Amino acid sequence: MQTEGGRYPLELRGGVWGSVVILLTALAFLALASVNKSKIDGYVVAFLVPLIVAVFLARDRDQYGKAVVSGLSKPMFSII
Repeated sequence: MQTEGGRYPLELRGGVWGSVVILLTALAFLALASVNKSKIDGYVVAFLVPLIVAVFLARDRDQYGKAVVSGLSKPMFSII
C-alpha cells in the first residue's frame, strides 16, 4: 500500500533486505525456541527480538511505533 507521494507508509534501511533481516531474525529465534522446547516465554522473546531489531532498521521511528501499536491493538492479535 503506497501513500499519495508513492512512498510506502513505513520504510526500512536496506529496503527489502531490511525486511529479510527482520524475517530471518524471527525465524532464527523461533527455531531456537522450538529446539530448546521452550514454554511460552521463549516464544514471546522470539517475537520481541525482531520488533527490537526493526526499531533500528526503521527510517522513521515514530512511524514505526505507530505501526506497532496499531498492529498490537488489533483484535486478532489478542486471539493468537
